[in-house]
Parts: sequence; structure tokens; C-alpha cells
Amino acid sequence: MGFPDASTRAGKGFLDQYNAISHDIFILIWACFMAGCLVQYVRACTRDGVAPFGLLAAMRWVTRHVRRYPLVALLFLIYSIGLVATATWYYPEIIGWYADVDQGDLLNHFRFVPSFVGETMKRNDFRFFPLAHQDLHVLSWFTPYVKVWAMVNALEAIAVVILIVRFVRLILHASVPGLPLLVTLLLLLQSSFLESFYQFIFAERLLSLCFVAYAYSYLSWTKNRGKRYLYSALAAALLGVFLKEISLMLFVLPAALRAAYVLAMQGRQGWQRLRLERWIGWLLFGTVVAYGLLTALPSFYSGLDSYASRSSSFFTSGVRSWFLVGFVLVRSVLIFSRRCTPSLLDAFNAGALAYGIALYRFKGFSELCDPSGSHCDNYLVMPVLLVAAIDLAYLYGLVVLRFSAERRIAPRVWSGVVLAGCAGLAVLEQYQGSGVLQAAIPMAQRQESWRNAYAAMKQMAVQDRESGKPVNIIFSRQSWFNKRRHLHRLVFNRLIRFDPLSGVYDVMLGTGRGDRYNPKVGDYLLDIDGRLEVVKTVDSCWLFNQICYELVYQSGSGGKEGRVFRAVKDGANDAESNKPIRS
Repeated sequence: MGFPDASTRAGKGFLDQYNAISHDIFILIWACFMAGCLVQYVRACTRDGVAPFGLLAAMRWVTRHVRRYPLVALLFLIYSIGLVATATWYYPEIIGWYADVDQGDLLNHFRFVPSFVGETMKRNDFRFFPLAHQDLHVLSWFTPYVKVWAMVNALEAIAVVILIVRFVRLILHASVPGLPLLVTLLLLLQSSFLESFYQFIFAERLLSLCFVAYAYSYLSWTKNRGKRYLYSALAAALLGVFLKEISLMLFVLPAALRAAYVLAMQGRQGWQRLRLERWIGWLLFGTVVAYGLLTALPSFYSGLDSYASRSSSFFTSGVRSWFLVGFVLVRSVLIFSRRCTPSLLDAFNAGALAYGIALYRFKGFSELCDPSGSHCDNYLVMPVLLVAAIDLAYLYGLVVLRFSAERRIAPRVWSGVVLAGCAGLAVLEQYQGSGVLQAAIPMAQRQESWRNAYAAMKQMAVQDRESGKPVNIIFSRQSWFNKRRHLHRLVFNRLIRFDPLSGVYDVMLGTGRGDRYNPKVGDYLLDIDGRLEVVKTVDSCWLFNQICYELVYQSGSGGKEGRVFRAVKDGANDAESNKPIRS
């Protein structure tokens, strides 16, 4: 007995059932291993006399460091306020996810939200990132407020900075003045960092946190600072490798390079020193098996093209990526000329370069924003640029230690050097097209225009209903907004979907649901996300599908997004009416 054809209803049902069962088993196994790592971490902390989750000690630590680094604390306070104040769900992808979160009158919290699961575990196009976005999934169980989600994003950003500072201090064996300020500015002025932490839909945010936690724990473990770092490194890797297909480059490749170096230098005697590396090897084996069972098999069965085949490889670089390449080349020359020995930082640099190459092959590598200034989608390169920031902080530490050994320089002088250098870098990146403002302004304007257009449509619909006028709202089938995604909450007589491919209008909700529809004078045309091609003609007539509309609302940005039109002239009377459709 063979399997049903994937294109049939039975085949689709079989595929959905396979995806559900296989991913349930995967999550159960993964949770068991993660719980084991956390239990062993707590036990190791107890043996080392360290409180693993001491709230009072953490509060004292925060108070002490805020007093010690007031400028860094002020920068993060401003950054956090900005994140929380401007956080909305009016953005691609998160619109659909949030529509599922607030269902059930906010009473059915602890459930698998279909949109979060379907985005990562039911694609069947050879994509493999089963745990991406699941931090938001779990967070949505406890609060539906995106402002609270933004607070968590801000805490994750702070954690990334803290871990990088600790990593650089540990590899330098010294506390360097101005280092926390430098790392903070390098990241906050990085457009890809802002984009990843400003938006909720990008897995690079959690991936970067896992990576820096893994790097710090790995370095601490190699320096014999305690067994707890073995388990924290394993926990970070266990989560990180399942957040992105190519994240293996960041977690597995550095371990493989260090293992090769230790075995080359010490032979079989070095095998005992590679406990973490052996566990990472088993993690690689488990990841390959999981990919085969969770992604490869159902993707081959479905017959869909791979996600990568629908993307074009492109490359646009900036000053940070070229700094990483130059730093790696210089270190390579020094290592091969035996003027310095390889370190774990070199292994992570190799992992970052491999990640960048894989990203270029898979999706394209772009550090720069769109030349038109309409958007900035360089979030994908954030892990690579994160390593570049670590390298720059390490180089700064070497310079400071060198000058401090020769003459005494006040810490405030180094802080001034950091401020001046980062200001120059910000100006350079703004000029080359990867500035933080080029990412922040379009994102904020886009979300605000969507939000205001939705609010304007809601207000106009209520006013028309109160005055006794019929309210018919037309939206595009290609829009992120539809009858299940927030438009059902508007006041209307009919909610009508326009299909750009067939040119047909279908009543999705309200009077005559399931019937064809012919636009009439007074109907609204809602274009929140700029998916409709509406052309302006003479006499303030906006022509769409041979129907004349007037523009009744335009967002403050003045672009294609955030617009509401109203029909002022009847369309052609050749549309089929009262013909049932599948709604």
C-alpha cells in the first residue's frame, strides 16, 4: 500500500499528520535534553558555590553596574523606551501571528498557536528552523501585549552586550576602560541589530543571544572556570542550532576547528580535553537526523521547490563586514607565520565567515539598506556583524592595554575616544547606506502608517453606520490584512476581497457572503500595506480596475502604504452576481 499523492486531499492530510507527530516527538526529545542541561547546570553551580538564579544578587549586580557605567545605563534606558513606545503588531508576518494570539477572548492561553507552528513546522520547502520564533510563542501564553514583548527584546539586547563584554575581558585577561561603552555603541548603532530587536519576526535576535552565550560559556570552559559553563554552552548550542538552517556554522564549526587544533598539537592525549566538542559532535549528528526526518522527507514528498531556489544570491557589503574579513586575514598571516597562536576567537571568526558564505548562497548577503530608503532588510547579516563587533572590541582592548602599559591614561579619555570613534563610524555607515537611521525611520513610518490607516478606516466606517449609510470595504487578496486578520473587527455591511489575478470581487463577510460583487459608489477601497496598484489620473481621480476613487485618507509618510479610497463612479456591470464561491 503506497502513500497518497501529495496534491490530493488525503495526501495533504497525511502530510499534516506526519508533520504534527514528528515535530511533537522532536520537541519532547529536545525538551528532555534541555532540561538535563539545566539540571546539570544548577548542580554544577551548587558545587561551585554559585547561586544559579539569585534574584537579590542580580539586583545588587545591576545597581552596582548602573552606578559604575551611568552612560551605558542611560543609553539602554533610552533604547528600551524607544523600543517599547513604538512597538506594534502592524508589520508583515506578526499581523497573522497576532491574529491567532488574541482569539478565544484571551482565555485559551496555553495552546499551540497555529500561526507560530505553521510558520516553522509545516512549510515543507526544505527550510529547517523548528524553534525559530518559539520564544514569542511561549511569551504569548503569558501576555498578549506587544509592549511587554518589546521589554523582553530590550532585556535580550542588554544581555548580548553584557556577554560580549565578558567574553572580551576574559580573552584579554583584563578589564579595559571604555569597553562596555564601545560594545553598547557598536551594537546600538548597527542597523541590523536595531532591526532584529525592533521587530518581533526575526529569529536572528534569539540566535545572536544564544551565540554570544555559547561563545562566553565555551571560552570559560576552556579556561577551567567551572563545569557549569560546559552545560550552559551545551544549552545555548542546543537551542541555537534549531533557530536557523545555517546556524551550525556558528556553533559546530568553531568546536570542530578547536578539536582539530588540539588533536594536531597533542594527539590522542588531547582527546580527554574535548568533552564539550564531543557533545557538539553528537549535537551535529542529531541535527542532521532531525533535518532528514522533519524537513527533507516531507519536502521531498510534497514536491515543492526549495525555499533557497526562489531566492537570488546577491552581495552588498559595508565597512563592518570588510573589517571582519581584514581582521581574519591579518590573524591568519600572524598564525601561519607563528607570531601568535590560534585562539577560540579565531574559530568563531571562521564560523562567522562560513555563516556569511552560506547566507550568500542561501538567501543573499546584504549589509546595506535599500538605496531608495524605503526599507532596510539587513537583519540576516546580524550574526556576522556581531562577530565583527567582538573583533573590534578585542582590537580596542589590545590598543588600550598597550598604551596603558606605557603611560597612565584616565578612563574618561578612553570614553572620549570611544564616543568620537563611534560617531565617526555612524556617519560613515549613514553615508554608505547602512546607518541606523536608515533602518529606524522607515520601520517606524511603516508601522505608524498601517496603524493610522486601520484606525481611520474604523472611524469612517462607524460614522457611516451611525448616519445610516451602507459600509462596504474592499481589500486585496494579496494584503496582509484579511477577514481572519483584523479586518473582521471593523464595522461593515460587506467585507469584499478583490483578486488581482482574476479581477473578481467576492463577498467574504456580511450581506451576501459567498456571492460575487460589483463595486458601487461609496464603497471603500482599503490599501493599508500598499499592495494595490492605484493610479492617479486627472481631476483627483484614482483609477483602480477601471473604477474611479477619491483618496479619503493618506498616511503622513505620503507613500503607497496607509491609504483609504472611496468609489465615486460605478464600475462596469459585467460582474457575475449571486454565484456561490468557496469562502
